[in-house]
Amino acid sequence: MVLVDKLTSFAIILLGVVLNLSVGEVMCAFLTALLTFFLLHITHNLFFHPLSHIPGPRLAAATHLYLTYHHFHGRLPFVLKLLHSHYGPVLRIAPNTLNFSSGTSLADIYGSSPHRKFFRKAPFYTNFDAGGNTNLNTETDVLKHRELKRLLGPSLSHRSVMGVEATVRRYVEVLVGGCGRLGAEEEGVEVTEVYTEFAFDLVADLVFGRRFESLETGKRHFWIKMLLENVRFMILLNALNKLFGISLRRIAATLPKFLLRDYYKTINFTTEVTQERITALSTPSPTPPRADLLTALLPSLLTASFPLPRVADNVQALVIGGTDTLSLFFSACTYFLCQYPSTQSRLLAELRAEFKSAVEITGERLEGEGCRYLNAVIRETMRVLPPVALPLPRVSPGETVDGVWVPEGTEVSTSFYAAATDDGHFKDPMRFEPLRWLDPETTDMLEASQPLLLGPRHLTYLEMRLAIARLVWEYEMQLVDRQRDWVNENRLYAFWLKAELRVRFKRRGAVGV
Repeated sequence: MVLVDKLTSFAIILLGVVLNLSVGEVMCAFLTALLTFFLLHITHNLFFHPLSHIPGPRLAAATHLYLTYHHFHGRLPFVLKLLHSHYGPVLRIAPNTLNFSSGTSLADIYGSSPHRKFFRKAPFYTNFDAGGNTNLNTETDVLKHRELKRLLGPSLSHRSVMGVEATVRRYVEVLVGGCGRLGAEEEGVEVTEVYTEFAFDLVADLVFGRRFESLETGKRHFWIKMLLENVRFMILLNALNKLFGISLRRIAATLPKFLLRDYYKTINFTTEVTQERITALSTPSPTPPRADLLTALLPSLLTASFPLPRVADNVQALVIGGTDTLSLFFSACTYFLCQYPSTQSRLLAELRAEFKSAVEITGERLEGEGCRYLNAVIRETMRVLPPVALPLPRVSPGETVDGVWVPEGTEVSTSFYAAATDDGHFKDPMRFEPLRWLDPETTDMLEASQPLLLGPRHLTYLEMRLAIARLVWEYEMQLVDRQRDWVNENRLYAFWLKAELRVRFKRRGAVGV
């Protein structure tokens, strides 16, 4: 009671002092208090925080501004590589965030072991749930994520993927024809757009069972526009979250709807198409439904009583993720094959030795021993420029990562680009050298390259093998400008924003095509 009386008296005295101050004096006092708070906060982060002993830029340790700046400018993977080369395999990139570049950290953070505590997904992923639904990529609840993975697994199994090979091959032939038609002249063709349209057409058909023909007609679907033009807006929203703790879901609820027009347009479109497929699959028909991923996926999701919006959100995640991964890979692989003509020639020789004609090029045979160099080219492409290069944060449960103790609640991630291009892991890491994947005596730490994270990716590899094999079989590919450092010109936001890449496609001599 005495304490309450004293506090009350103090509050009355303080109020009296404030009332006697001018507006300017009150503002000055407020700003002084605010500045003092920030200085104390920064001092704590620099000298008294549990992570204060971890090396890294001082500005990064003090505030989120450092990380947000490089993220917003699309340079984060390249900056992290430089920082790791200077500070070592573990560095502090934000007040409560660590980033690793070791191969061991990949398994420690993203793997699953009965002998280690589990690293759950960080709140970062909820930034992309503006519609309030979660998918396999954004679900942070461990049990719910495990259930989603179990339900989605059968549709992405090796058996299911081989069932859609005919569709993949049809689209690959469209791509091969388009490259020859558009890229035969000296000025070549801008391939990043061609590959993006091809990837969207292919993945959307595999998922929805619907043809959009963006590459054939030259008419860009609004979904591709959303991918290419709205990535910076998405990363701006993430910056607001990091700096001020504002979630994307809250922003979406307050922003004028016209600012999120494309986002809602894709959500509505996906929901409509998904509903059409559900109706078609539940309607008796004398002919079996065409094999696609949604046909294999829907029975599992509907049996689990998933609401339509959540089914649609998972479907959309498959299309967006597949389009971004494939378009970057094909652009990068084309660039490297052009930059290293001897690699392109060696790959052609392997294909010509294995196949007598283009019609013999199938997914099953491309997996075999006769196409080991092709598969090495694919692995090396994704090592030098990994599709997944954004740090994917997890929350430490209080566990070691690469031998470093990480306190509970700390956000941790591995820089996939830094790990895969570290000269301690790979000899001459920036050189495109597929043979490193075939050398049994290699000293390279091949497991440090996990471009698609851990786990099987049957469909992705089928698409990559078929398309690259057919393009190299059919054309000699040449860069219009070989002097550019195209890899370093790319920017990573929520997705890769690819720099323009012009390529000539010169048809090879007929070999029983």
